[in-house]
Amino acid sequence: MATPQQKAFCVLRFNKCESAITVQRDFRRTYGTEAPTAQSIRRWHQTFQESGCLCAQKRSSRPRTSDENIERVRQSFVRSPQKSTRRAGLELDLPHSTVWRVLRRRLTLKAYRIQLLQALLPDDKQKRIDFCNFISEKQEEN
Repeated sequence: MATPQQKAFCVLRFNKCESAITVQRDFRRTYGTEAPTAQSIRRWHQTFQESGCLCAQKRSSRPRTSDENIERVRQSFVRSPQKSTRRAGLELDLPHSTVWRVLRRRLTLKAYRIQLLQALLPDDKQKRIDFCNFISEKQEEN
């Protein structure tokens, strides 16, 4: 990454000679390091002409979710905690990713759902014992 002084050098040279290759040649002679690309030199020159500064401009960022929407999401899940984020997004007219982000990051809520994957029946214990005996017999035979 070029320092501000090196960028200024490139912009001034480019303004003088209007050739990126000549600027690269002069840059290597002056600083003894690899020169920036021609595209970078042209971009720096254009930025300087448009704004008068080589400083990094403030970039736009993602707009923050309003406090009103955060409260709406919280109320929605207080009323119905088992609701999916997709369903809540449809009801609140918000993207489901926004609903998920509000739940996880702003409200610090995590999904927790108890699910029974297999129901235990009264004769399951005897079946497990029989299976263990069967396996141990097979191992003794081998």
